[in-house]
Amino acid sequence: MLVAVHARSGERVEASKHLPASPDYRCPVCGWTVIVKPGRVVVSHFAHRPAGPRCGAQGESIPHMRAKVLLAQRFREHGYDVALEEPHSGGRRRVDVAVTIRGRNGPVRVAVEVQDSAIAVGELQRRNHADKQAGFFATLWVFTTNRLSRARGSLPGAELRLPEEVRYLDRRWRLPVAVLDVQRERVMLVSTAPIIREGQPYYNEYGDEEYSPDRWLVATRQVHVAAATFELEAVRGRYATARNPDYTAAFKAAAVPDRPWRISSRRDTAHTTADIADPTDEPAWQLAQQLMEQGHTVELEHLPTARRWRHVARTNADDDFDEPGYQWKPV
Repeated sequence: MLVAVHARSGERVEASKHLPASPDYRCPVCGWTVIVKPGRVVVSHFAHRPAGPRCGAQGESIPHMRAKVLLAQRFREHGYDVALEEPHSGGRRRVDVAVTIRGRNGPVRVAVEVQDSAIAVGELQRRNHADKQAGFFATLWVFTTNRLSRARGSLPGAELRLPEEVRYLDRRWRLPVAVLDVQRERVMLVSTAPIIREGQPYYNEYGDEEYSPDRWLVATRQVHVAAATFELEAVRGRYATARNPDYTAAFKAAAVPDRPWRISSRRDTAHTTADIADPTDEPAWQLAQQLMEQGHTVELEHLPTARRWRHVARTNADDDFDEPGYQWKPV
């Protein structure tokens, strides 16, 4: 828990390293006394004193709290009005980060929800509806790399199995899904494309060759990961019409250079780099393999998101790969 209520003044207090200890801090959900943990090792937060009642504000993970603190800091750097863990609906719902942004007709409030673990689609919809009823313009869902761990290491066009809640948001808005890398302090946008497996040949009961129908994959999608800023904007939803103003909030995409990828190699004291447009094309593979065969240590970096890979020998080489025996391994 990052926010407590001061018993005497009634003011909301955010945990920090410099916040003095006091017996007057209370949990805004259950009213029990809480103590401030200054966060010398982990993020600063409040903890319930022993023997308190069961409370929905307890049991939050450290990565979840770090993600909320990072988002609040970056939003404030953009000049947004930010409130951490804002309660509504009689205390039954707490918005992780409430942000006020500029809308089409003036300021609007966005509920930013950090998701560090699995969540049922029904619960996600319930929170969206509760936020709308409380006056929020939209609920922006941000998944951490704990929840979408393989997204951080995905090269362009990689196939990734997506959780059900991510697939729901993709279908609902047809917009990239936001993924927060707390360690690198970056936010990424993961866009998806459907995958169709071609039908396979088989022989029917009469011995004639036929083909099975093409198959659309449900959970697995082709993904592309791009960089985003911490600036928010209102965007049109897929069902927007003149009579149905279907809008939501999203992170603004970051500017991308013409050659956003960098291959670097090291051998002894020699160090070389080459900026490229796409690490999956044939020239990039040939360059990496040539350097590996010359005894270089070869690394790949996506400059906008600071993600890195190392070119390593594949232990189980497969003829299905474009370059048998080698692969990019996330680091």
